[in-house]
Amino acid sequence: MYTEEIEQYLANAVEDPAKSAIEKIRDRKPLTEDDRRALANYVIALWKRVPEGRTRIAERMPKVAAEVRSNLHGELSAAVTADPRLAALAQSQKEQVNRIIAAYESAPTPNIWQQSLGKESSARVIDSLLSMEWRFLYSDREQFITCDNPVFFFPHEGIGKPTSEL
Repeated sequence: MYTEEIEQYLANAVEDPAKSAIEKIRDRKPLTEDDRRALANYVIALWKRVPEGRTRIAERMPKVAAEVRSNLHGELSAAVTADPRLAALAQSQKEQVNRIIAAYESAPTPNIWQQSLGKESSARVIDSLLSMEWRFLYSDREQFITCDNPVFFFPHEGIGKPTSEL
């Protein structure tokens, strides 16, 4: 599902920094703020990198596209208000914006989803996760149940609210 570059990024920038935090949890040792941030980044990457993550991005595309279109059109209209001589150029640019966004809407490229895997695209979500109270459940058994969607939260609650759970 990923390019070699993304695999390397995930391994080096996301998974490796989280290893020591996971080991501390296994050993029931306290986490530092750096450990918590690395683990939060890892958890959010887990949430985003599964096939469902690709679906979520695709579902959000129309709303994001409409916001981008509206913002760009607004900036172009403001330029015309400041200098009416730019009206023809602004109209041409608005039409180009519409064409580009329509192309992305009709055939989203995989790199849009893959770009969402970067830590910098998740700063708000990571900060929300860091604001939550964390509790870890331990088991002395070696078996556990997991799935291909290892991170779950209630979408109607989101992350970062007092009632949120992840």
